[in-house]
Order: sequence, then structure tokens, then C-alpha cells
Amino acid sequence: MSNLIESGPSAGSAAADGGEQVEPARRGAGAPGGAPTVSIGLPVHNGERYLERAIRSILDQDFTDLELIVVDNASTDATGEIARRYAAADPRVRYHRNPENVGAARNFALALELARGRYFKWAAYDDWLEPSFLRRCVEVLEREPDVTLVFPSTNVWDESGNLVRRYRHPSDIMSRRPERRFFHALWNWKYQTGIFGVMRTDALRATRPMKAYKGSDRVLFAEMVLAGGVRELDEYLFNSTEAVSVRKGRGHDWWTGRPAARPTFDRWRLLGNYLALVARAPQFGPLDRVRMGGAVLLFFCRSWPRRALYDELVAGARYAWRRLAPAPAAAGTAR
Repeated sequence: MSNLIESGPSAGSAAADGGEQVEPARRGAGAPGGAPTVSIGLPVHNGERYLERAIRSILDQDFTDLELIVVDNASTDATGEIARRYAAADPRVRYHRNPENVGAARNFALALELARGRYFKWAAYDDWLEPSFLRRCVEVLEREPDVTLVFPSTNVWDESGNLVRRYRHPSDIMSRRPERRFFHALWNWKYQTGIFGVMRTDALRATRPMKAYKGSDRVLFAEMVLAGGVRELDEYLFNSTEAVSVRKGRGHDWWTGRPAARPTFDRWRLLGNYLALVARAPQFGPLDRVRMGGAVLLFFCRSWPRRALYDELVAGARYAWRRLAPAPAAAGTAR
């Protein structure tokens, strides 16, 4: 870890939303006003098992002009203790704690809102970076002004530390034609690791915020690949944990911070937001919009999305029936 200081803030300050913030002892250097070149937002909820590894991999980058913003979504484990310790030890680390669980979507948005750098990266608490990750991505963004998103190839590991696979996106993700980049983002849904790449902050802030339903990050990724050029480095610098206990079951309560009281129609919302993205994309003419909208509908006619849409309609109908059906009559009355 670089730029260590002997002591940090003795206590967190109050944030505007009622949360806790631990600010660095001094600003980074490298940009006017002390703003860093790269901001890394790390949203986390109960991530004590992996968090320290993720933080160390960020602070040990050979590109040092960065800030790390840990946004703690009201964790109940040692997450806050770990983050405060790093914020006290390294001036590049900032810690924000929400007073209550606001859900993953809002927590990701908070990480971006708190960023000051001209480039931005989201970090997952169970992933980690090779030391040259940031430097190699920033080099491309500095060299190619029409590129808005850069990310390296991915190593996928299991919870026991075994390399499961190495992943590269199909080459269409780097096409000069935005509709081809969009088709890739739509059809290659399983490993959209590019969402954890380095992006131009202004381009990311110009997109629609991530919404609180399952799969909304896919729409955000599709909007980013439409915003400008995309580059995937031919270097495996990103390490992703394929942890069933961490990634499985991220449903409505994970995205919103509260259990669902009624059917949420997440797949229908996903379909609608893809179509809305196509309809508002300013760089496309009517024919392109029709073709891209057709591609969205074709994707949702595949077996698993089609079944998910059907299941949500059935769940909605059953919920409505329970709400509208008259209560059963009492078997008898006392005399």
C-alpha cells in the first residue's frame, strides 16, 4: 500500500443523507483542485469475506492517481471496520455508510455521485485487479478520445481459488458500428464484465441511472456501448469470483433493499427498458430503431426469457386473483 499516513480521522462525519462519511486526510494530487484522474466506486453490503482483497488490489495499482470510494450499504458484519481502517491509513480512500439498506441499485448510483475523477470504475467487493489494470485502461482512454469504455479480459475463479475459465467478449463489442455493439450487449448477457471497466465519467453520468430491478445493469451496459467506442484489452487483468454464495439469488430484495410485497415483473421491465433505450438513442434513424427493436423482441423470444415473461404474468394473475376474489364464507355462525 502506498502513501500511508500515521493517522486518519478519529470519527466519521455526518453525510447529507444521514449516513456516515470518513474523508481522506488530504486530497490526492494529479488533477486541478486535487481531484484524481480515476475514481473507483466500491458498493458493498456484508462483504467482509472478500473486501480486503479487493481494496488491496486497487491500492496496489501501478497507476496511483486514484480515489477509492467505499459505499457501505448498512452492513452488519465487519465491512465498516475494514473500510474505516483503510480510510484512516490511505488518503486516497473515502468511506460512506448508508444509515439503512437502500438496495444495490441506489448504492451503485451513490458511488458514482460521490466520484470526482474524470474516469470512473465500479468495483465489486468479491473481485480483484491485477496491478496494471488501471494504467492500461487509462492509456487507451487518453489516446483515443472517441472511446468511452475500456476493460481487460477476465479470469473467472471459484471460491476455492481455482481458475474456472478465461473469458473474452466477442469481437463485435469493439465494432465501430454502434448497432453491432448493442447486439453484443443484448445477446451475450452472462458475462458482461465490461460494466466493471474504466469509463469516462461524463459519459456514464449522461446515461439513465441503474434501476431497482433484476437485470437493470444490462440496460446500463447497453447504453454505455452505444455512447461511444469500446475497447477490450488482450490482457487478463480482471479477476472475477464465481461464488455461488455471493452471486446466486440476487433478486428483488438485493436490488431494492426490501422484500417484494407483490409481483415485480422484472423481466417485463427489462424488456421495456431495452425498447425504450432503442427508441431514444439519438444516433439512429427509423430503420435502425426498427431493426434494433426487432433484435430485442427476438432475444426475449428465446426459451428462458420467454418462460420468465410467462411466469411473471402467471404470478401477477394469481396475485390479482387473491386480491380480488371474495373472502370464503364462514362455515357456520354461533348461536
